[in-house]
Amino acid sequence: MKNRSFILAVLTLLVTLTIFTSTVSAATYQATGTRGVKFLAWSESKLLWSTNSTRVTASDAYQDHSGLFVRNRGTTKVSSLSSSTQHAWHYKNEFLAGAKIGGQTLGFARTFTDRIIGKRNGKATFQWDI
Repeated sequence: MKNRSFILAVLTLLVTLTIFTSTVSAATYQATGTRGVKFLAWSESKLLWSTNSTRVTASDAYQDHSGLFVRNRGTTKVSSLSSSTQHAWHYKNEFLAGAKIGGQTLGFARTFTDRIIGKRNGKATFQWDI
């Protein structure tokens, strides 16, 4: 008799939990922005972010480049533009025309700052040269 009432209590609890649990769909997205000419002076900025149905749960920023005339200068998460619904990152890239020797630039160097914002719906917003 005790086993039967215990089993009924457990089954009732399981049915109650399955009725009141909500489904949350999780997904991971990637956005990629590129600048320049590949193999000459080319930079790639990537944002990977994870979401559930209500918020952005995590994000990571990456940079890659090829060629002698470009340098990646790093990524920064923009806390003033990031929230539970979006994460924003800045990407700095330096393009050279000439050479940089011993800290001195012979020619021309320009640093570009780009922004990628990953949103909870899986879409991304790109802002170039901010």
